[in-house]
Amino acid sequence: MNPFYFLGVTTIAALIATATTVVGVTPAHATTTHSVTITFTNGTTPGCNETTLVVSSQATVFAAPGDLLRLTWNSAGVTPTTPYCGMMLLPTSPAVNLTGWSANATDFSSLPAVGYNFPSPADQTTTVGTVDAAFSVFNGVGGLFGQIFNVTLGSPFSGSMQPQDLIQQFGIAPDQNCTSIPMSIAVFNVSRSGGWSKSWAPWPNEGRGGFVCTRTVRYEPSAQGWVPRA
Repeated sequence: MNPFYFLGVTTIAALIATATTVVGVTPAHATTTHSVTITFTNGTTPGCNETTLVVSSQATVFAAPGDLLRLTWNSAGVTPTTPYCGMMLLPTSPAVNLTGWSANATDFSSLPAVGYNFPSPADQTTTVGTVDAAFSVFNGVGGLFGQIFNVTLGSPFSGSMQPQDLIQQFGIAPDQNCTSIPMSIAVFNVSRSGGWSKSWAPWPNEGRGGFVCTRTVRYEPSAQGWVPRA
């Protein structure tokens, strides 16, 4: 079986070098659009209520003030009774308004909550404000049935620096290439394709060295995950 090494997971991390990260330079923030898709379907009781099943493409969105949040939702799977399923945006801290949040040129800064109760399917682009907030299921007549996802200001990593690039490698025979990645090789939460090249590393064959497929992956804030470096 070919071992797979991911820096930060492998016990021989000292044998795998990290790519250099520039320190001391903080670029200006560029507006990022974060997309979230929500689907509502009937639960044990038809209509929009506490049993409604909700699937969200994300549980937490890490964003900066001024970023755009594109919400796409579809409640066609809910029995069309009144009230319809929608969402409610509320600050996660009590006694705080939605400072800086807005949509369709409407400023929510003086509001403690905003309802999204539009026909389905629909999408809405909202500007992220300066307070953390959460979207919950809302049926338009005061029914608030559970949190869908959070919007948290900042990065999943502490500090102003993004994490260093990581090196992924797995061993291969001398006559093999890196055009396809066997399904037995786990790549964690990174795309299986992209960025691979054939190389040599000191760790295969019990430390005697050998051929490997190798690539560098970087953290992409807008995707909130790791992607192959082009």
